[in-house]
Amino acid sequence: MIRETLVSPLIEIGVNHQIMAIQVNPKENWMTPIKRYIADGQLSRDDKEASRVRKRSSRYVLTDCNLFRYGYSLPLLICVDKNEVARIMVELHKGM
Repeated sequence: MIRETLVSPLIEIGVNHQIMAIQVNPKENWMTPIKRYIADGQLSRDDKEASRVRKRSSRYVLTDCNLFRYGYSLPLLICVDKNEVARIMVELHKGM
C-alpha cells in the first residue's frame, strides 16, 4: 500500500478556487454499512453480513463523513453512489 504524507497544501494560497457543495443523500446505499461500522462499530445482526462488512471495512477510511478507499497507485479514492457517478462522468468528459 502506498501512502503519501503532504508537507504543504496541494493548492496555491491566494488563488480563487470554486467550491462545490454536495448534499448527501440520506438513503442507504452500499457505503452505509461500512460507514456505520467504521464510525460507531455497528454491525448487522446477520453473522454472514457482519463478517463481510468487517472484512471490507479494513480497506476504507472515513474522513469528514466521506468514505475513501485505499488505492494501489493513489493514496485515497473517494467512494460515491450511483447517483453521483453519472454527474462526475459528465463533468470529467465535458468539452472532450
